[in-house]
Amino acid sequence: MSEDKRFDLELQEQLADFDLSALPEEERVEPTPWQRTASRLVWGLGLSTITLNALHLDVILPAIGMLLLVQAFRPLRRENDWLRLCGGLAWALCAMRFAVMVADATLLPEWQHYPILQTALAVTAGGTWLVFYFSLWRGLLAVGRKAGQEQPSASGAAMLLVWYSLLSVLALAGVERLGWFFGLLLVAIYYFILRSLRKIVLFFEANGYVLQPAPVRVADRALLLTGLAALLCAILLALQLGTRYSMDWQVRPAEEQAGCEEIVEELCALGLPEDMAADLTAEELAVLAGAERVLLGVGDSFTTEDGGKLLCRSAAIQLQGEERWVFLQHFLWEELPRRRSTEALRITLPYEEYVPNGLVYFAADEALPERVRLLYDEGETTFTTSPELVPTTKQSWFGDEYTTRYAAWSLPRQGTAARGYLLYGLYRLDDASVVTVTDYIHNQRAVYPYLSAREYDARGFWGPNPKFRTMQYQMYFDYENL
Repeated sequence: MSEDKRFDLELQEQLADFDLSALPEEERVEPTPWQRTASRLVWGLGLSTITLNALHLDVILPAIGMLLLVQAFRPLRRENDWLRLCGGLAWALCAMRFAVMVADATLLPEWQHYPILQTALAVTAGGTWLVFYFSLWRGLLAVGRKAGQEQPSASGAAMLLVWYSLLSVLALAGVERLGWFFGLLLVAIYYFILRSLRKIVLFFEANGYVLQPAPVRVADRALLLTGLAALLCAILLALQLGTRYSMDWQVRPAEEQAGCEEIVEELCALGLPEDMAADLTAEELAVLAGAERVLLGVGDSFTTEDGGKLLCRSAAIQLQGEERWVFLQHFLWEELPRRRSTEALRITLPYEEYVPNGLVYFAADEALPERVRLLYDEGETTFTTSPELVPTTKQSWFGDEYTTRYAAWSLPRQGTAARGYLLYGLYRLDDASVVTVTDYIHNQRAVYPYLSAREYDARGFWGPNPKFRTMQYQMYFDYENL
């Protein structure tokens, strides 16, 4: 390259970086089409690849980056077929990225088949990026030929293809986390690749090749603002409509407890609160017939930031015969919370909890297996459903595994007296005290990416979290003092 051309190129780069706002208005010069294209291409690639996991910048920056990438290729679609293909691929990549961002605002990531869908989308996006980088390399070479270069070079685009291929190989090899030095090295290499890419684009203008931008119907600023606004609206709508479980509420039969009136009276005479007994089914009451005594735990009342008031109560009912007990843990929303997204109940059953010395103190009563039942009133009608209790393996402080169970649901949008209970039976095998601990987890604030109450608790986050309210209540009794 001659000294004149080198001087012109360096001057062009300095002008591209110069802050025009510092000049008087009459001395300002608008950036040329090649300068705008170079800037949007580099910033688009940078922001869509390197993100910051703070203040939702991992969502905001990639969204801006993808839209800048779309803007970069709109004026180039008439240059050659390769750059036209890049423009179409940029739109496709933008759509895929936005779709994932919206999906993260719903319960979809907790769907059991979502990992398969996620893998398929990741493979599709990865292949699209590779085709995009290859097309960019070929497209810049074609522009170089039109600009009069005998041996056109687009080393920056070629290195970008190699760089992304290396990342893809690492991902396929299962390398999830890189050492800080290697990670920093990859970022540094990426920076120099983007810098080289910018020089290549500006080189065309420096050699006298004038870009004639293809006409567009929507201005770049309008496209950017409209795209971000549409994404924000979609995420907010997804947080409102996609963060509730589909509940199979059924009308409770009006005469569900018919024939069990004497059993209810006996339980209430032993001390079981009347409203707790009134929620039980005929089958459950039949098991409780002839109960010898009822022990009540201390009732706890909790409040939530979104205006809810939850009353939690426990009862242990001793049956006839062997050391046979039934535990009833009841909860009632005396004042329903404003936010009705996801709820969760976590219980570690006494016969499944981890015991350090390996002794077994309790056994499950197969006649009354554990179950959760939910109810709410709407006028004179009561609706009910029974969510599944899903076992989950966790680790104790000692590193040993034990089983805990979760029930997850969404409160009804209408109605009153939303309530429910956990019921299970067990046999006492030794002179051991009983401590039953139940955690009720309520999602009281919007959270993005969305996390259900069950998933929040299952991941074992430490410390207070204003987006979730964990309300723990327990029942304890010592056999020696009965």
